[in-house]
Amino acid sequence: MKLLLPLALALLAGCAHGARGPSGRANAGGATSTEAAQERSDQLRDDFTDSELISLLTEIGYEARQVLDGSITFELDSARVMLFNQWGGDLQLYYVVTGGDWALSGINEWNRTRRLCRAYVDPDGDLVLESDLLALGGITDRQVVSFVAIFNKAVEMFIKEVASEGMGRPPTEAPPASDEPGTWH
Repeated sequence: MKLLLPLALALLAGCAHGARGPSGRANAGGATSTEAAQERSDQLRDDFTDSELISLLTEIGYEARQVLDGSITFELDSARVMLFNQWGGDLQLYYVVTGGDWALSGINEWNRTRRLCRAYVDPDGDLVLESDLLALGGITDRQVVSFVAIFNKAVEMFIKEVASEGMGRPPTEAPPASDEPGTWH
């Protein structure tokens, strides 16, 4: 998973990671497979199917699986997350930590000093970090890859700066993922 950020940056720079076929030959229509992948990654879309998102996550090195219609789970470098594919094409990444004692001052500081994601304590007392990618105007494969890469870094920082304090753990130790059947976090 440590390859995600360089792969995302390569994709953003126009490299088509994993897009060239084994032969590296041009596809029908004269464009190389790299050019075809680049064109696909830049194509604006109103929404994605769950299958398309799972395929895209697999292309960038994640083992994603559908939990429910519109809900996909996968492991980032430091945590298991949920990707919600709902709301007319909008996407949401969601990370939750259970069983801690959360200081609102740390959560408020996070929200005050960070962009692109928000933290809160949900009604069950669990600590949540969320981020949204709005589909208004369309979204591309490239934007989804960047969205995941940015959230991956945010979760890493969130564990160190907020979640580890509430769990009574050193900032380098992530809270454990649940192995209970039927759970995803």
